[in-house]
Amino acid sequence: MPDNTHQAIQWSEEDPLVIEEPEEPVFKIIDKNTGKPQLTEQQKAAKHIQINMTAGFVPAKGTKVLNITSSEPGRRKGAKHHSAAKPVNRFVDAVSKQQDNQAGGEDHLQGFVWNETLTCAYDSLWTILLGAYKDDVVGWNETVKDENASLALFTQLIDQTKSEEKTLEQARDQLRQYFHSINPVYFPVLATTSGTGIDNLCSEMFVQPQPIMTVNLTCISCDLIYQYHDTGFRVWDCAPGFWRGNIHRQGSYKYAPLQSWIPVLLHEMTRQRCPDCNSHLQRHYHYDIFSSFLAFNVFLSLPKLDSEIDIQGKLYRLCGVVYHGDFHFTSRIMTADSKVWHYDGMTRQGVCKYEGLLENMEPSVLRKAYGKTMSMALYIKK
Repeated sequence: MPDNTHQAIQWSEEDPLVIEEPEEPVFKIIDKNTGKPQLTEQQKAAKHIQINMTAGFVPAKGTKVLNITSSEPGRRKGAKHHSAAKPVNRFVDAVSKQQDNQAGGEDHLQGFVWNETLTCAYDSLWTILLGAYKDDVVGWNETVKDENASLALFTQLIDQTKSEEKTLEQARDQLRQYFHSINPVYFPVLATTSGTGIDNLCSEMFVQPQPIMTVNLTCISCDLIYQYHDTGFRVWDCAPGFWRGNIHRQGSYKYAPLQSWIPVLLHEMTRQRCPDCNSHLQRHYHYDIFSSFLAFNVFLSLPKLDSEIDIQGKLYRLCGVVYHGDFHFTSRIMTADSKVWHYDGMTRQGVCKYEGLLENMEPSVLRKAYGKTMSMALYIKK
């Protein structure tokens, strides 16, 4: 032992310095297939304990237990995730997120399947009427069916589809031929011609065989009154020009509720002149008979669609909206239980898409439908 060795590590025969022999190194065998090291029995046991560490875990009341336990680290911001869900359409109501296209199974509304002869106007309007028919078959047969020949034929053909004598498309084509026989120009049946306008279709579908309104023409200066009866069905045109030139000044028409349009439509200023004093005449409409349906052309004004409107003391509820864009018509159907459905005869293949409850939707949602703008609003008498 050297002389300069520190006394703390000095040794002697009585107190020898013991050096432990080193252990042999342990090498891990790499699996050729996986490229991962094989685990020892002790490591396998430790991993088994880690995987099953939640087996005896009792969750707190009200919490949800995950089906799997993952130790995968979170992804960096901006990293791609190919399994991510598709973005939700902003027009779809929150209720539809829970019931996307599943509103009571058999409660699905049916629609007419589009074909190449430009049937979209018929498909859109008649799917709305089909929803109203199914809402109250007894009430429909008591009041709506006999209102005119078009509605009577529509009811007869729909009854035949219930007994499987006809498909909905066969019923549509037969009813379309009936309209073509009335006016081949307004209601063509060949794809080589222009399609059918929704205004003309509504006017003929709901035409009244007898006068339903009394019309008074009143002079604004000398109070001279001319009276006559208005025959047929009127599609009310919610055009900005009527609003601005109306005798009832109500501010801006932009996004005004449809209810506020009623006095504008029923009391309008005309360009006609009084034969006595040459002053302008005002036109006043008064319903003597309330038709089952009211139709409003809303394409230019885009009003807020009230779920119900009052017209001279009679209540009507919103039952459908027809949309137009890219030379194609689609529709939304509002049933009596407040459910809202969307239908496109070209893409939906006979099954309406459930969107939610009307009271849960913002009014602005109804102005657009998947890239198309509302064109005609339909109300049915309560």
